[in-house]
Amino acid sequence: MPGFAPLGHFPPLAQVIKGSILRTLPEQEIRAEIAAQLATFIRYWGGPPDFVDGHQHVQGLPQISDYLLEELAKHQLPKGFWLRHSADHLTSILARKMEWPKALIVTSLTASFARKAKQAGFALNNGFAGFSSFKADGSYAKGFASYLKSPGPQHLIMCHPGIPDDALRSLEDVVESRQQELDFLLSPQFETVLQKADAELKTKNPAH
Repeated sequence: MPGFAPLGHFPPLAQVIKGSILRTLPEQEIRAEIAAQLATFIRYWGGPPDFVDGHQHVQGLPQISDYLLEELAKHQLPKGFWLRHSADHLTSILARKMEWPKALIVTSLTASFARKAKQAGFALNNGFAGFSSFKADGSYAKGFASYLKSPGPQHLIMCHPGIPDDALRSLEDVVESRQQELDFLLSPQFETVLQKADAELKTKNPAH
C-alpha cells in the first residue's frame, strides 16, 4: 500500500484519522486491503468470519467504514454476523472514570458508524468499554471492574491479552501490559469481578 503505508507499516493513527475525516485516504488501496484480508480469512478458515473489527477502531472511521460495509455486502455472511461499534453513551463513559477522554474521542469519531451499519443490515454491540492506559502496574483488575459499570444491553469489553516477546516489541509499544491482562483473565479473580458485577460471559451474537 504505497499511498497508505509508504514505510511498510501502519501509519500514525492521527494521520489515518485526519485522512478519513478529509476523505483523502487512497480509496483503491484500502478497498483492496479490506478485500484481501477477508479473502485470506475465508481461504484459511473455510468460510467468512462471524465478527469483524479493526485495529485501533479504524473500522468505524469515516471513509474506511464505507468501504468495509460495501465489501462485506458482497459476501454471504453467517447468521449472527456482527460488527464492533467502539462508541458508547456519554453517561456510561463518565460513570466508568477510566480513560474517558479516549472513549469520548473514539465515540465522536465513529458516531455515524452505527447508523450506516444498521442501515446496511448488520448487527452491532450496544455498549462498549475497555479503554486502558496500558500501564503494567498491576491495576488491570480494578480497571476491568470499572468496564462493567453502566453496561449496555449487549455490552462488549475490548481487551489485549498476550505474551510479550521481542517480535511483538518490534511491532508496537503496547506490549508489557498484555501479560497483565492475560494473567487476570486466566485467574480466579476474573470470575470474582464478574460475580460482584452480576455479569456473565456470552458467546452468542450480542444482537440476540
